[in-house]
Amino acid sequence: MPSGRTVRRWRRRLADEQLEAATYRQLAARRDGEERQILLALAAAEHRHADHWEQMLGDRGAGRARAGVRSIVLAQLARRFGSVFVLALVQQAETRSPYSEDVDATQAMAADERIHAEVVRGLAERGREQVSGTFRAAVFGANDGLV
Repeated sequence: MPSGRTVRRWRRRLADEQLEAATYRQLAARRDGEERQILLALAAAEHRHADHWEQMLGDRGAGRARAGVRSIVLAQLARRFGSVFVLALVQQAETRSPYSEDVDATQAMAADERIHAEVVRGLAERGREQVSGTFRAAVFGANDGLV
């Protein structure tokens, strides 16, 4: 039988995974094409992780914990600011996943989080390039209008 402390940790992990899945779905709603599909796949992976914690909790899952502050802030930022800014923050969060040291997480979950960090890094870079390209075009367009 797991200790109360262990059950609280599992509940926190579950809440974090559920909120992270929702965050990826929110980001996907603002995208289309390949980026949308990638973000939805990340959300599905987070949902699988949540399923793991639900199974670990069994009937002890009734007193659900709130997600961690980090997850809550990321979700709020995703709603407010959209992709590029939040993807950079999500990438940092995925890099610091606790699953590599959590004896109750599967090796696949730890591997997923490492892969997520790389995928999100790529999406964030792509977004930064698009934003800088748009900014550059706006600057050059304004400059052309002045000449």
